[in-house]
Amino acid sequence: MQLLDRIGIRVAMLTGDNQRTADALAAQAGITTVHAELLPEDKARLLPELAAGKPIAMVGDGVNDAPALATADIGIAMGAMGTDVAIETADVALMGEDLRHLPQVLAHSRHARKIMVQNIGFSLAIIGALIPLAAFGVLGLATVVFIHEFAEVLVILNAIRAARTQPLPGLTASPVTNTTAHHLDIGAPPPATDACCGSLLVPGQQPSS
Repeated sequence: MQLLDRIGIRVAMLTGDNQRTADALAAQAGITTVHAELLPEDKARLLPELAAGKPIAMVGDGVNDAPALATADIGIAMGAMGTDVAIETADVALMGEDLRHLPQVLAHSRHARKIMVQNIGFSLAIIGALIPLAAFGVLGLATVVFIHEFAEVLVILNAIRAARTQPLPGLTASPVTNTTAHHLDIGAPPPATDACCGSLLVPGQQPSS
């Protein structure tokens, strides 16, 4: 939650669980805004109120989340453990089960958008400069074509940077070890001391895949 707050994302929990359970889980996750005992249609109805006219994203993994995933500006399904309905309804499916990687996804999307804006601005600037120079005969056709093609190469090289990701502090990658149609194992289970998920494991209980 601290990582999401760092990049300017406000978080609220919408759940069908009872208020006591929801408050306990929210406290462990560091979420302060909790709406419990909600029906699927209640979640979808509540999203516009929480958004207050701003873009809003919904993260869910079950059938009960499908209406809210469809209502949100961006629906994000947890692909590894999500139902087919949630995955089909969502705009984005995360193949991992660790919600702590969500800030990394958001940060990477913002980075990619920044590069896209840079490329569009650079391309328009080059075209805007070449048209009058070519029209008034300042530059020859061959020179204009060369500069334009060279600019395209620069745009492509800059776009390649969008494929590079830098892990946010506090996040580590979870390697995929096995996949089937509806099953995914990702790395080892978190230790009992894990600030996010370790305390959710009952002593002696094995985490399910």
